[in-house]
Amino acid sequence: MVRDASHFQSFSWLRLDATDRIAAFSDDLVDKSDERIARREYARLDASIVGANRIEVRAERVRRYSLFLNDRLIDLSKPITVVTNGQVSFKGTVTQSLEALLRQSRIRQDPGELFPIHLTIVVQNQP
Repeated sequence: MVRDASHFQSFSWLRLDATDRIAAFSDDLVDKSDERIARREYARLDASIVGANRIEVRAERVRRYSLFLNDRLIDLSKPITVVTNGQVSFKGTVTQSLEALLRQSRIRQDPGELFPIHLTIVVQNQP
């Protein structure tokens, strides 16, 4: 996922929550005077489920992100490990939440994307 400062909505099971200073598009999307646009300074988040309950993430210009999980992505009965930029950023069990499920259902309005787990990760190091 690549995002500018104007577009932080969720993309599937990922969402950027906080970033370093990055490019922000204006309403007409053509603000060539923004130096960050010219230098292509955007937030990047690349996440993959690489094994049984192991998620590996590479984050650039990202300070905090969220993972939205369900039983199609992970085995909810076992602990998960999230590795961000080579460091373990979360290890343990996750708990389903009716509040998370209802909130995501309302926001997404897509019965195919129901996520009862919302896990927020703070990025400790930047590449």
